[in-house]
Amino acid sequence: MKQPNDVIREQEKEAERALEMRWLTPGEAVFSPTEGGFLALHTPGQDYPRVLLYRTFPFTDPERLLSVREPEEPYREIGLIDDLAAWDEEQAALLRRQLAQRYFMPQIQSIREIKEEYGYSYWDVATTSGPCRFTCDHNGVVKLSETRLVITDVDGNRFEIPDVTALTAKELRMVDLFM
Repeated sequence: MKQPNDVIREQEKEAERALEMRWLTPGEAVFSPTEGGFLALHTPGQDYPRVLLYRTFPFTDPERLLSVREPEEPYREIGLIDDLAAWDEEQAALLRRQLAQRYFMPQIQSIREIKEEYGYSYWDVATTSGPCRFTCDHNGVVKLSETRLVITDVDGNRFEIPDVTALTAKELRMVDLFM
């Protein structure tokens, strides 16, 4: 049975590890694809058979300060990549593919219809990935700038309207209710 002081020391060590920032550099870290299409990481002293990649600033700086994490909860951070531009073409392309999968966000090209019913909005749109119908709750539309919107449906799928001024007057009236 652990003594209270041992538990406290373990918690302090865990807190120190959590606060420690580790930079992953091209000379030390090597990423590779797994058979299942995931990402593995090899570093001196430790191999990770699967890792997750997250953008810390997904809309303003999508290729800088990337967080590499373990795939199981609590998704512990293994380290940070400062800038993809510092990596060789093959490694950067592999990481960009992983990011594209995680942050898949079709652009809405046209809006056929938006219905509102019982606090939900039902969208029928054409996107860069084809026609789509989805449902949003009242928090689904986020205005990133004066002209850019990100819409998140009830399943967590994201869609982008890069420039609302490019919409027709009818489409803009439909979207305006949710901005």
